[in-house]
Amino acid sequence: GINAEYGEHTIELGNWSLHVQQTHILRSCCKCAANACTPCNFCVYDKTLHLPAWPEMTFDRNILTLTHLSSGCKIQLNTLDALKLVEDKQDVIKVAYSSEWLERRQNNTDI
Repeated sequence: GINAEYGEHTIELGNWSLHVQQTHILRSCCKCAANACTPCNFCVYDKTLHLPAWPEMTFDRNILTLTHLSSGCKIQLNTLDALKLVEDKQDVIKVAYSSEWLERRQNNTDI
């Protein structure tokens, strides 16, 4: 079923249920209330991740849950856990052909 208000979708494929929660991108600054006991998501990401640079668009509350219907076993994938696995010592994420693109533009003063 689909719940458009919250951006939630569930699909059953054979013995599996795939549940997706989609939300907006992470804010680009702190939105904590002055006396907030719970930090905003920006602060959670800021304190948890030590990346040279964050992705330009981080969908901080998107979640994919895979459920095996017979056993009830679940696997949940979320943005923060995925970003924790990114190498934090250097910027190693590059799009395909980035080195070729850079090489071809090496002598171009307009870029």
